[in-house]
Amino acid sequence: MKAKFFKKYSVKNEHSAAKIGSGALEVLSTPSMIAYMENAAYELCQKNIEDTTLETTVGIFLEVKHLKASSTMSEIEIIITKCKREGRVFTLDMEAYDKEQLIGQATHQRIVVNIERFMAKLKK
Repeated sequence: MKAKFFKKYSVKNEHSAAKIGSGALEVLSTPSMIAYMENAAYELCQKNIEDTTLETTVGIFLEVKHLKASSTMSEIEIIITKCKREGRVFTLDMEAYDKEQLIGQATHQRIVVNIERFMAKLKK
């Protein structure tokens, strides 16, 4: 799975550091950028699972760098540059761009889980 995957997100006021509570400024918050990255990774992984009614992926690791600020009302593009699957684990390298400027980088891992068994563990 070396094909690139792209997804765009519109930064709204509710995605700002001031609104999220991760800072005082009206700029794209790091937690929101991470959510965009994790959402793009989730969508790509779901396309590579045989039966999404029985299985899904959950995040198990994330290493992220937020390199540059972005204003609210900007458009962020997440590009997954590499996706490798070993058994149940997907490892993804991704980048976030505001226009042509690199604003973030991450390595993220997701693991395939059986939905019913995963949710049953929460009830114990």
